[in-house]
Amino acid sequence: MRNFIKALLVISLFSLGACKSAKLVTQEEQALLDAQYESNFEDREMLTPSWSLEKGACESPLTELSFKNGFAMLTKEKSEAKRLELAQKIADTNCLTSYQNSRICELFEQENNRVAYAIFAYTKVFDAQNYYWLSDQLSLLSNKKKLEMYIQENTKN
Repeated sequence: MRNFIKALLVISLFSLGACKSAKLVTQEEQALLDAQYESNFEDREMLTPSWSLEKGACESPLTELSFKNGFAMLTKEKSEAKRLELAQKIADTNCLTSYQNSRICELFEQENNRVAYAIFAYTKVFDAQNYYWLSDQLSLLSNKKKLEMYIQENTKN
């Protein structure tokens, strides 16, 4: 029985690694990415060329520390449906960046929840012009197109 569980774990890990949408990142790597993102974002003149900061749907994005607190609450939620509900409340009551929304999308195992959250949070995002990052969280082409169409229909010109 023990060998069966080990084999199942190994198969699961290999399957997870093979998924296009799965990103295996250690906590240390994620902390480095967060720190780099946070320093670039808060010191606006040092932004990378790929970042464009036009005024979005909200004025001031959530600080990384506050985001991490909300993110921790989301990771503790066992139910995917309740996690989606809580994530939507966080997006509805706070100003989040595209990067922060992308991190939240990573928490959902089911793709339908990732696309539902991405669509919900779009009209409330700080930097809508960078929202294309969230399509990386989707593996089905139909869902990527669904999000893209929603963005096109709801883009302020």
